[in-house]
Amino acid sequence: MMNNAPVYVWSPLPQIKMLQQGLLQYNFYHSYQFLDIYINSQFDKSTLTQGQVAEYIASEAFRIVVIPGELLNGRVSKPDIDFSSYEEVAKYYNLTEDKVIKKSR
Repeated sequence: MMNNAPVYVWSPLPQIKMLQQGLLQYNFYHSYQFLDIYINSQFDKSTLTQGQVAEYIASEAFRIVVIPGELLNGRVSKPDIDFSSYEEVAKYYNLTEDKVIKKSR
């Protein structure tokens, strides 16, 4: 936390966390009609402690940025930006917090 406000860190999926029990991986699959984010592990997830469940599963938030192949304004989907940086993508596509659609599980 910074000044009593949470500090969010955004990174592209897949993402791997190394825990005492083994590796935990956040990944996704999608089609034109749906998106699913899931967690894989090298171990039985029932061995996670309550603290680990709170930290690595229950408190996770995801931002999904859909980038079309071609935009109406003529921009192409291969701009000279770092797609692993949410901040660069948001700036390039003019994404602001008021445009974020929040969904709960």
